[in-house]
Amino acid sequence: MHVHAGTRASILIASALVLGAATGSPAAADSSDLVTPRATQYAHAFGVSIDVAQERIDRQDAIGELGADLEEEFPETWAGLWIEQRPL
Repeated sequence: MHVHAGTRASILIASALVLGAATGSPAAADSSDLVTPRATQYAHAFGVSIDVAQERIDRQDAIGELGADLEEEFPETWAGLWIEQRPL
């Protein structure tokens, strides 16, 4: 079975995000030790702890940069990237 490189990258990204969330691994770069209003709102909206909310927010910038890099590298086939806040 042939899997396109863009599809393969999407699968790898999704797997990494799921595994990171499941294991509770720390964010790659913690922007602050302070509780932000955004983290408080996120925690309330998605029913997670403040720490988990902040970790997820911290990861969003890196994920956005990765998406931009993949879009540049695979402009004809890259279909996009999103974060599923409430996986099914």
